[in-house]
Amino acid sequence: MKPPPITLYFHMINEHLVLGCINTLRVDRDTTPGLFLMAEDEKDVLLPNQYVTADMKIDDEIDVFVYTDSEDRIVCTTEKPLAMLNEYGFFKVVDTAHFGAFVDWGLPKDLFVPKTHQKSDFKVG
Repeated sequence: MKPPPITLYFHMINEHLVLGCINTLRVDRDTTPGLFLMAEDEKDVLLPNQYVTADMKIDDEIDVFVYTDSEDRIVCTTEKPLAMLNEYGFFKVVDTAHFGAFVDWGLPKDLFVPKTHQKSDFKVG
């Protein structure tokens, strides 16, 4: 009797960091603010401590969402937003200003929608 065929399952580490998408990255180093994860091109991104778990170790591969923080730094999270790059969704408007609106997209940092991208003025709620 022949043994069953072996099927190999593995993730591919992203070649480059891709903003607005889930990326599979390798844990490169542990620092005070969190873990730095690396793509194949050796560009790295911070996974802040609030998303780090005890089972994450150097050289592990982790699926994370990559985006920019309030200071336009590239960061990542293990949380998944309600919609990603090239997707659409309906979001609750949580604040407005003369230059645009902020909507809740499921991450701690609200998503900014500039006034120029609004067909009509957004209203809170």
